[in-house]
Amino acid sequence: GSFKDNVIENCLFGFELKQADRNIIRRNRIASKELPEALRGDAIRVWYSTGNVIEDNDIERTRDVVVWYAKDNRIAGNRIRDSRYGVHLMYAHGNAIEKNHFQSNTVGVFLMYANDTKIVHNVITYSQGPSGIGVGFKESSNTLVAHNDIFANARGVFMDASPYDPEGFNRFEMNRIAYNGVAIAFHSDWEGNAFERNAFIGNHRAVTV
Repeated sequence: GSFKDNVIENCLFGFELKQADRNIIRRNRIASKELPEALRGDAIRVWYSTGNVIEDNDIERTRDVVVWYAKDNRIAGNRIRDSRYGVHLMYAHGNAIEKNHFQSNTVGVFLMYANDTKIVHNVITYSQGPSGIGVGFKESSNTLVAHNDIFANARGVFMDASPYDPEGFNRFEMNRIAYNGVAIAFHSDWEGNAFERNAFIGNHRAVTV
């Protein structure tokens, strides 16, 4: 199916894909209700669905965009702001998050038990507050994080037990990680994370463990 150029406002849930493959969700405008963050509905939910394209959507004041148990989906060119999780991957492998603009969400991108993800050319900014995180990892492996602009977040990157696979890696290349409270926060001491050719600029603290 193809879902394009719709306006969804004052609505708890936007799009929900359940065991639905190869759909296109493009250029929609999605906003939830004037409720506390946790009570708003999710803008987009992708569940057990493969090969979908979610691009160029304008999402604001919703709860989350969630991708659960879903693989090979592409989330690109979206503007997601004033929400809880910009994109939350859970048990979801082989997905691409590209050229999105995440602004003033509690968390920009969070990977939970999610492997083989590409996070490239995104702007992730103003994830503030006590749980503010630009890009967060929990037990996730084989991620490429490249050419992103991660700035003015409480924590730019948050790492918890990642990579989880003993043979796994997470690679951070050519990102600008700037003006964050903490640039990289390791919740635990963990091997297999490589940082190369990144620009660390004006962070309050560079690394905490």
